Amino acid sequence: MKKWVQPLLFLLFPFLTILIVELPIRLSVIEVVNWGLEKPLYIVATYLIIFLVQSLLFALINNYYLSLIINQIVFGLVAVANYYKMMFLNDPILPWDLVFVKQIFDLLPNLKGVIPLNLILFTGVIILLVIAVVIKYTKFNVLSLRRRVSVFVITFGMLIIIVSYPSNFFSKIMAELELSDVAWDYKISLDHNGLVLNFVSKINELSIPTPENYSKKEVSDIVDSIEVRETVESDIQPNIVVIMSEAFWEFEKILPNYDGESYYPTVTKYKVGNIVSPTYGGGTSNVEFEALTGYSNSLLPDGSVPYQQYMSTYVPALPNLLKEYGYETSAFHTYHKYFWNRMVAYPALGFDQFIGLEDLESPNYYGAFIDDRVVNDMILNQLTEGEQPQFVFAVTMQNHGMYVDGRYGSDTMQLATEYSENTNNMINTYGTGVVHSDKVLKDLLEELETLDEPTLVVFFGDHLPYLENAYNEAGFVDKDGNYDLEDQLKLKETPIAVWNNYDKDINEVGSFSTSFLAPYIVEWAELKMPTYYSFLQNFRENMPGYTSIVKSDANGELYSQTPEQMLELEQQYRILQYDLLHGNRYLEELEGKSK
Repeated sequence: MKKWVQPLLFLLFPFLTILIVELPIRLSVIEVVNWGLEKPLYIVATYLIIFLVQSLLFALINNYYLSLIINQIVFGLVAVANYYKMMFLNDPILPWDLVFVKQIFDLLPNLKGVIPLNLILFTGVIILLVIAVVIKYTKFNVLSLRRRVSVFVITFGMLIIIVSYPSNFFSKIMAELELSDVAWDYKISLDHNGLVLNFVSKINELSIPTPENYSKKEVSDIVDSIEVRETVESDIQPNIVVIMSEAFWEFEKILPNYDGESYYPTVTKYKVGNIVSPTYGGGTSNVEFEALTGYSNSLLPDGSVPYQQYMSTYVPALPNLLKEYGYETSAFHTYHKYFWNRMVAYPALGFDQFIGLEDLESPNYYGAFIDDRVVNDMILNQLTEGEQPQFVFAVTMQNHGMYVDGRYGSDTMQLATEYSENTNNMINTYGTGVVHSDKVLKDLLEELETLDEPTLVVFFGDHLPYLENAYNEAGFVDKDGNYDLEDQLKLKETPIAVWNNYDKDINEVGSFSTSFLAPYIVEWAELKMPTYYSFLQNFRENMPGYTSIVKSDANGELYSQTPEQMLELEQQYRILQYDLLHGNRYLEELEGKSK
C-alpha cells in the first residue's frame, strides 16, 4: 500500500463514523446527507471531535488500523445505545449514561418485534467490512515515543477545551452553531444537533455551580424568614405507604366522546388532585428524586439524573427524616436494583432495605412486566412483619412501555377504535394495564382495612405514558405538535389518590409539583414539619406548578420562565437545595443535626 493511503484513510474515517452515529437517528443515508448539507458547520464540528478521539486512540495504541477499528466500535456502540434509549425512554444518550449503558441493553428483550433491527445490522455489516479491508491492506506504523506523546498532549488538550467550551474561547465557536436545547423533547435537540454535538453540549452540566451569595449567613437569613408551618402532631405515627405507579394516567381523557363510569374507580374515589411531573414518557428516577427529597429538577442542569450523579452518600430526604421519627424504611421495585443506580441512591436517601427483581422468586407477570399484585404482597408482608411504624416506598413496573398490540392477549380491552390502527392498539394495551392496576389498588386497600394499625396510602402516577401520536390524534394537545403552555401542563399532570384508616380528613390539593409531595405526606401523617418542608409549603402556595418547562402560580397563570415576583423566592429555593444536596448543609447544622 502506498504511503499516502494510510493518512488518507485516517482523514476520511471520521466521515464514516458520522454516518454510523447518525443513521439510527435519521433512518436513511439520504437524510444524513441532507442534515449535513443543511448544517455544514455541524459536520465540521462533529468531524473535529471524532477525529480528535481517533487521534488520541492512535497515540495510545500506535497502530493505524486498531485505532480506526476501536474508534468505529466505540461510536457505533454509543449510537446503538442511543437508538434503543430513544425508542424505550424517549431520551438520548447523555454523558452520565455511559456508566449505566447496561440498563438500556437489559430492556432490549421487551422491544422484540417493535424495533426494526435491520438498521443496526446494516451498521454492523458496514463496520465489519471496513475492519476487514483495513486489516488486509494496512500495516503497523509505529511512531516514536516523542511523537506519540506530542499527539496525545495536543489531542487531549483540544478535547478538554471543546468539552469545557462554556468557559473558554471555544464557546464563541459553539455559539455560532446555535445548538438546540429543547428540554421537553430531547428528540428535537438530537435531530437538530446530531448525536455527538448533543452529547458534548451536556458534558459541562456534570458539575453544579455554587449559587450566588451562598454562605452560612445567607442560609441562616433564609431560615429566619421562613413562615414555620405548625402541623397537627399526634402520637399515631401511622404506617406510610407511597406507591408510585408506573405511567398511571387517566386515559379516559383521550377516549373519543367518553362519558361513562370510570375505568379506574378506586383512584377516582380517593383522588385529591394532580401531581405535576418533571418528566414526560420516562425518566422515572427523576420523579422519585423530587418526591422523596423535596428538591426540584428545575434547579439542576437540564438532563440531569440525580440518582446517577449526586446520590453516593447520605442525602437529607424523607426516608432519612422518617428514620429520625422512629420509622423503619423500605423500598420495593419490581425491576433490576441497579437500574437508575437505585442500589446506591436508596441507601443514601435513607432506606433500611431495598427489595428488587433479583430478590423475587418466580414472580407472576402481567404482560411484559411483573404484576402489580406482587407489589401488593411485598407491601402487606412488610406491614404485618415489621414492629416499628413502617415507611414503604413502592415503585411498580407493570405499565411500562412499549404498549405493543397483543401484550395482554385475550385480556386486552377494546377502548379506542376511531384513531389510526397503531394509536388504537397502544391505547387499548395501555388502558388494559391501568384498569388492572386500579383493581390491584382496590384489593390492597381492602386488605389494609383489616389491618389493626393506622395506615396512610399515597398513590400517584410518575408520568404520562409515551403513546407516540395518540395525544395529537385525540386532540388532547395540538394536533400539529405546536404545544402551548397549557398543552405542556397537560402532558405532565397525573392523578394522586390518598387513603387512610385513622379518620384523617384529606382535603383537595389541586395540582402541585412532585417536589412538594414530601411536606404533604408529613402533614397527612400528622408528624412534625421540618423547616425545609415549611419553606416548600410556602413556595407551593405561591407557585404550585414548578418544572423546567411550565410553571403555574396560585391563580392558575402559566409561565415558561419564573415570573419576576417569584425570583427572590426561587433563589432561596436554589440556595437551600444546593446547601442540602451539594453544599455544607448549614441548614442541618442550624437545626442541630450533623452527618
